[in-house]
Amino acid sequence: MKKIILCFMLTGFIFPLLVRAQDWVKAAPSNKKVLVDNAHFRLVDITLLPGKTEPVHTHPEYIEYFFENAKLVVEYPGKPPVDWKVEKGKAYAGPPEPPHNLKNTEKFPVHLLLTEFKDRPYKK
Repeated sequence: MKKIILCFMLTGFIFPLLVRAQDWVKAAPSNKKVLVDNAHFRLVDITLLPGKTEPVHTHPEYIEYFFENAKLVVEYPGKPPVDWKVEKGKAYAGPPEPPHNLKNTEKFPVHLLLTEFKDRPYKK
């Protein structure tokens, strides 16, 4: 019985998150402005609203630049949440990212620029 319940939980909760994972701009366009979009990369101006969680999404290889010091939480389905402290004026680079969501735990908006490299996409 426990195995059946566990299977239901995995297929009922985690699998839909993986299926819905998509381009971040398409997943939540209201707080994002695409500044440049060409065949090679996309530059996006993003404001993470206070206390809000962004929907599940993926990224190709990327660089992010933050305009504030902030504490964020990144959640990958089936894994413990990751606390992430970002620093004002610092850029962070990363490989293609699997499905995850992102929460701004601050009481103020967090502003960042995101550059995604289209020729280095996330692959399952």
